[in-house]
Amino acid sequence: MLINGENNYTLQAKKGEVIRFYITNSANTRPFNFTIAGAKMKLVGGDSGAYEKDQWVDAVTLGPSERAIIEVLFEKAGSYAFQNKTPDKTYEIGIIAVSEDSVASSYADSFAVLKTHNEAIKSIDPFRAYFSKESDKKIKLSIELNGDMQKMMGVGSAGGGHMMADGTMMGGNMMEAEPKDGIEWENSMQMMSVIPDTSMVKWKISDQASGKENMDIDWKFKVGDKVKIRITNDPKSMHPMQHPIHIHGQRFLVVKRNGIQNQNLVWKDTVLVQNGDTVELLVDMDNPGDWVIHCHIPEHMEAGMMSQFKVLNRI
Repeated sequence: MLINGENNYTLQAKKGEVIRFYITNSANTRPFNFTIAGAKMKLVGGDSGAYEKDQWVDAVTLGPSERAIIEVLFEKAGSYAFQNKTPDKTYEIGIIAVSEDSVASSYADSFAVLKTHNEAIKSIDPFRAYFSKESDKKIKLSIELNGDMQKMMGVGSAGGGHMMADGTMMGGNMMEAEPKDGIEWENSMQMMSVIPDTSMVKWKISDQASGKENMDIDWKFKVGDKVKIRITNDPKSMHPMQHPIHIHGQRFLVVKRNGIQNQNLVWKDTVLVQNGDTVELLVDMDNPGDWVIHCHIPEHMEAGMMSQFKVLNRI
């Protein structure tokens, strides 16, 4: 795990310093639960700017391509660890070395205030009337295995399986690997990553209204449309896991997750849809052209998990 391409990243700071971090998860597949041990963290922004209001956080969960902006106060001298803190393990991925020298001008007083971001609120206000409307589009995320892959995995068998060259077993009930908290933090189903190719596995975005899948989906919108998209991540699929869904060319608001209204909005272009979750996005279709919506895990996109849509200029 790297920070800025380094596996021993170190940042120098001074006592009393407040630092704003712009964090991007550029990993291929891995989600991060990012924290700085021993420091007070404030979440102020996301993919495309500021939240409506600041909030104190212990950590920030980011799927591939998601971004976050946090502010951190280093009150005391010492060593603070950048960490990826998952339910089962904590990884140290870098260090902030804070010296005894006091910073010349401290922003500690400003840091202590949770600010409201009026410009962000103003940008969102015109869209609030659309939050409660019915979904314009409904899609489901899932996976399909061909017959050979199902036999190889022993799908449907009671504990059946096959011995691998490294002595491990594959097969049996794949659902045993279902992530309990909606996120597969580690690769718990390694055979799904190593053995199959795109002829054996198909990751799917399915349009619930038309029955079309992946690149056969051909939505059309017009500039200025406010489109409500409901995304459900099928918990009964053969490999239940999270998917970071990215929409090209447009921005959106995550207005609901599992039926609960979001009380602190931020403009985004990627949302991490956890296993079993349903998220409702309000997409601002303001950028004309031919675009795609896809999972930001490249192997999933390569194996089909991408669809297309067009945004037309109004005449």
